[in-house]
Amino acid sequence: MSDETTPQQSEDTPAQTNSRYDTVGARNYYRAQIAQNPKNLTAYLSLAKLLPVLMERERILARAQRIAPDDAAITEALQATQAMLLQGVTIVPVTRIPETINLELEAAADVISQSGISTDLPVIPELVAEPITVYCPNHPEAIALLRCISCDQPMCARCATMTAVGQICDKCKHARLPDRYKSRLGHHVLTFFFAVSLTGIAIMLASFIVRFPFIGPFLFLAAGILTGNLVVTTVTRLLNKRGRPLVIAAAIGVGVACGMVYGFRLLTGRFDVFTLLLIVMFAVLAIRHIREQLR
Repeated sequence: MSDETTPQQSEDTPAQTNSRYDTVGARNYYRAQIAQNPKNLTAYLSLAKLLPVLMERERILARAQRIAPDDAAITEALQATQAMLLQGVTIVPVTRIPETINLELEAAADVISQSGISTDLPVIPELVAEPITVYCPNHPEAIALLRCISCDQPMCARCATMTAVGQICDKCKHARLPDRYKSRLGHHVLTFFFAVSLTGIAIMLASFIVRFPFIGPFLFLAAGILTGNLVVTTVTRLLNKRGRPLVIAAAIGVGVACGMVYGFRLLTGRFDVFTLLLIVMFAVLAIRHIREQLR
């Protein structure tokens, strides 16, 4: 069966099909060339172009790459084939090939006829090579079974983020984020500073109302929600940023401020379990509000 490939089913008329050139002889010719000279890279590339089965094409190119790891044409052809495999491209074989390739194959056919090489040579077993195992660059112990659809970077399942069109790596995921979600270390430091300052001030002010009978503790806890809202408003308006890193920085800031306030009470000899419970609940409410509004 002749095998040249096209991305969609051929719809040629019988007359057009008969005018095209059969690829069986050319494939066997290139196989014979490889058998005579296993380092003939041109024969590897030419044979790979004529193979309709992508996995067989990948094995041929992988064997050629092991012979010449620095050859750009081999590497480019192998990467293109692997990309088609990962994207699930289906190659539909047709019985004949386009006229644009006829001249090259006619020349190969002339060489075959002059050299006396049989066109019925069997497939050489040596050409069926083991596929190259690629490991994830972030997790060297994991085999990279996936590739990023954007940059073609190999990766394992832990590094892949699924989208509507396929999987992408962390680098491409970050590149697709809106600008307000791209924060730097300076933004994290400022967020931490805002959270510590606002939380410290809020607890000191709320400590005056906690003494009110019955309603005091509830007002103190309400101040925790208000503190979380103040932190979110300050960060979004001054920095115009949001995202998980800022949530973590703000949560640490709230925790540090609450710890400092209660630590000061311990140093002055005022140990109170009820006050400790109120401060912890204050921090939980503030952090929860920050996480919901700033992520």
